[in-house]
Amino acid sequence: MKVLFSLLFGLILCLSIEGKATKRAASYNVVCYFSSWAGYRNGLGAFTPEDTDATICTHAVYAFAGLDEQTAHVKPLDPWNDLTDGGGKGFYNRFVALKNDNSDLKVLLGVGGWNEGSAKYSVMASSKTGRSRFITSVIELLKEHSFDGMDLAWLYPGNRGGSALDKKNYALLIAELREEFDKESLILTGTLPALYEIVHLGYDIDAVAKNLDFVNVLSYDLHGYWDQQTGLAAPLYYHDKRGIPDVNDTMTMYANLGLPKNKIVMGIPASAQTFALRSPEDAGIGADVSGPGEGGSYTQQPGYLGYNEIMESFSASPSDWTKNRDDTSQAPYAVNYLDWISYDDEVSIKKKADYIKDNGYAGGMIFTIDVDDFRGVNGGDTFPLVRTLYTELNG
Repeated sequence: MKVLFSLLFGLILCLSIEGKATKRAASYNVVCYFSSWAGYRNGLGAFTPEDTDATICTHAVYAFAGLDEQTAHVKPLDPWNDLTDGGGKGFYNRFVALKNDNSDLKVLLGVGGWNEGSAKYSVMASSKTGRSRFITSVIELLKEHSFDGMDLAWLYPGNRGGSALDKKNYALLIAELREEFDKESLILTGTLPALYEIVHLGYDIDAVAKNLDFVNVLSYDLHGYWDQQTGLAAPLYYHDKRGIPDVNDTMTMYANLGLPKNKIVMGIPASAQTFALRSPEDAGIGADVSGPGEGGSYTQQPGYLGYNEIMESFSASPSDWTKNRDDTSQAPYAVNYLDWISYDDEVSIKKKADYIKDNGYAGGMIFTIDVDDFRGVNGGDTFPLVRTLYTELNG
């Protein structure tokens, strides 16, 4: 009996060890964007690098570093938050340390973002000297903090004070970045827009395909209060009468322009676009609005709510909300008197994950993980949006 027990125990142990050793590599990218300023949010909305579940991401992007327009060097945008100098919080190093929880995780530094604008990136990229200074400084910062690469979020070449030469210069910049990054075995990705007019003006897709490892497409915020009527923020399928694209249109556009599907990552919001209705009697898609909905208690931005804030509101007053779902896209929207919100949930993300797999795309990007329901306020799983995406894509 002892011999039999020992054999069985040994077999179980071997199977356990073998299972760990042969962990299946992720088939699809799940890119987790992190807003570094989330650490400043109040109460249960505050989010630090350690709050991330690294096991449900293949790539994690720290947003954002910026550009010094005088020197053309990349720079931390919030040194107290990003670095350890002078007793700072050291979020760079703490974010990179997520690799201790998932040895397969690739951690990237996002450079740019909406608040950085476009004009100074346009100037930097307009000369060989400027591009060289930028590239050298990026590599130095990445290596100093052990990042695995960079996500270039120049929003957008040829727009927002940029130059007509930006399209050419962006292509030169990423080609020169690629050459130098390859010497250091660094990953190079980019964040690109959803609208064809902006893509056509600023991006040479042949250069993008050749030089970027993959592209995170900003396939969300397609509708908002600025439309002066309600609309779905990121519907997979929804044919708007005004010609505004849906997510499928955007993904297909990039494929038709020649970007390989295995380099196209679908952007998925972990936040809602919110609207203030003019009348509670007119509350469907396309209803008139007076402006943005009120900001949330954590994010405090009119027209915007994190999924965590949505879940808290649903939990606090469930009878006040009427929840709806568009049949075609499975995109949810909800109404509470004059408050109207459009968001993604686990159901719509499952549909998007199926679409990604069925069409051979590279994966999905969640923007941003710090407004997912990372505390599980409804008593369910933490990070329900990220977890659903990862599980549906990678099992």
